[in-house]
Amino acid sequence: MRYSILVLFLLLACEEVRDWDNPYDPRSNREFWSPVDLSTINEGEGKYKLTWLRKGRRFDGFIIDRKLADDNWQDSIKTIKDTLEISDDSEYTFIDTIDLKILVNKLKSSDPIEFKYRIYAYAIMESGDTNKSNYSSSIIEPDAPSKPDEIKIKSIKYEFPKKMTVEWGKSSKNFKSYLIYHSFIDDFENKTLFKTIYDSNIISFDTSTFTVLKENWFWIGVEDSMGQKTILENSVASIPIDNAPEPVILDTIIYENNKYILNWSLANMNSLADDFSSYVIEEVIMPDSLLNNIEVIDKKNEVQYLINIELDKESHYRIKLNDHWGNTSVSNLRPSSSFQKITTLNFLRDIGDDLSIFNLGPKLFFPQKVTNVNAKFPVWIQNGKKIFALTEGAMGIVVNENGSDLRKILGEEPQDISFNKDQTKAVYTAENHNLYYVDLTSSDGEITIQTQINNEWFSDPEIISNDEIIYTQIKNPYLNNLGPEGIFVSGLDGNNVKTVLLTNPVNKSLKGVRYLMPRMSPLKDKILYVKEDESLYVLEIDVNFNIISNNILKIDGIDNVIPEESKYFRNIRWSPDGTKAIFWTKDADYNLYIYDLNANPSEVKLLQPGARYANWIEKDKVLFRFENAQAMFTKNISEPPTASPTPLINEEHPAANVPWAQLQPRP
Repeated sequence: MRYSILVLFLLLACEEVRDWDNPYDPRSNREFWSPVDLSTINEGEGKYKLTWLRKGRRFDGFIIDRKLADDNWQDSIKTIKDTLEISDDSEYTFIDTIDLKILVNKLKSSDPIEFKYRIYAYAIMESGDTNKSNYSSSIIEPDAPSKPDEIKIKSIKYEFPKKMTVEWGKSSKNFKSYLIYHSFIDDFENKTLFKTIYDSNIISFDTSTFTVLKENWFWIGVEDSMGQKTILENSVASIPIDNAPEPVILDTIIYENNKYILNWSLANMNSLADDFSSYVIEEVIMPDSLLNNIEVIDKKNEVQYLINIELDKESHYRIKLNDHWGNTSVSNLRPSSSFQKITTLNFLRDIGDDLSIFNLGPKLFFPQKVTNVNAKFPVWIQNGKKIFALTEGAMGIVVNENGSDLRKILGEEPQDISFNKDQTKAVYTAENHNLYYVDLTSSDGEITIQTQINNEWFSDPEIISNDEIIYTQIKNPYLNNLGPEGIFVSGLDGNNVKTVLLTNPVNKSLKGVRYLMPRMSPLKDKILYVKEDESLYVLEIDVNFNIISNNILKIDGIDNVIPEESKYFRNIRWSPDGTKAIFWTKDADYNLYIYDLNANPSEVKLLQPGARYANWIEKDKVLFRFENAQAMFTKNISEPPTASPTPLINEEHPAANVPWAQLQPRP
């Protein structure tokens, strides 16, 4: 009995030693097959590396539990099978990935938190029950995952049609969205969310919801999938206020043919080449500066505009420049006048004077002065585009209507000068009694037409057509200043001479009758001339210059009348329609007369006592120097001689009472 008990004891003892480390035996010592040395390392971005050593005989695997902060334990977050190839004390690893959103939410707590892991081996026994080893545990304090990438606004551009483009750098790691913020000032704290973009590949956006009349500041932030946001103050980019465009310059306003011609500089836009919107022509009505929009021009390269204007108006204009963003700028204000201009001298003297130019309006005078030119008897030529004046030591000077582009024409000082119909050409004689021609549009010097020989004096030339002139000449003299004299027609080159009227003295020692100041009617059917020391005559001719009639003219049909020979300013002037003529005489006083074919073809009438240097300024009005006032006056030819003439220049005008003025003709 004792022997049996002993054998049984020995058998049991041997069985206990053999099964002690068997994981499949619930009686086994768990120390022999429990994992040991569990450690946890933070790999970042929610990844935690667990490492441990296995022990003992083979079993089915390992089970890992996890506890996140104050949460309950999460059992069996991972089951790892054991393998035969792995020997005792082999190292196992496992990477646990925690949802970053959960991680970030846990880290929001102000208190420190811990993550805990425990691991144990397990074996499923024949009974189906699971035998578990002892735990190996590890504790780690989690680190916050890295925040989203720091990116910046790269550029901000805008253009028209209205579009602004904002561009930034790219972010991709754990990306959720781009957050674009905006402010009208550099104020990071008070920025507002402008746009959210959920595609990491979109790194720009366009918008038409903006104004460039304010500053535009943009910042960009990134939100990751855990809800973490990165937005830096220095991620900003901005564009300044788009200032008003540089004003254009209203260069000139030229009055021509009942129109103002406005010329201004091309728009120079501040920011973009294509943000031009329009020019606006504005009239500024004085004295209250009221605005009247004349025209809107939407083509940038159109920098000229014509305005129909009434006669004798004074106006002010400016150009408003608009861009597409609502900015505006205005040009300089430029006055303009549709009043006629006058050219004046302050002194009538042999040495001449400075040449002055004014507008004749009540307020806008636009004075211009051409100095050191020694001008004498300036007159308007070329339909008022230019001014011609005699001058000391040369043929004359020509300037533009505003006094610019002075041109001196070389040659003899003219006497008896006469212009063609549009005043582009002139013929004249000089003290040497030669005959000269000059082209006032291009010539810098005179051309000699005829040279007098043996005192064959030329005088009183006049251009009567494009290539013909009329003049007087002492022809083939027998002695000095003696012999036949007459009126002749020739070409501008002095050839093809035709005799119109000629007298031959009965004796070589006698002087022939002199015919002076021949003036051809614009209709080319009559010639007014003076028979020396007798009276004024009218010569009726045909197209071949054959004489039809030759009649004396008398004052009121009674007294002979002799116009004064004027050296510098031509006497006897036909009206433009060829039906009337004016001239002055000098006896004790100067007197201005009118010859009217329609009234009485054989007499002249007194028009204005005390007047000389007369010229037509309208079909029924004349301008003259009134000697009683030593100033320039006008008069309608229908007025009686006793009617007072009208001053050309008002007393308020800076050129009032000048001794010489000529009125610019209207087109």
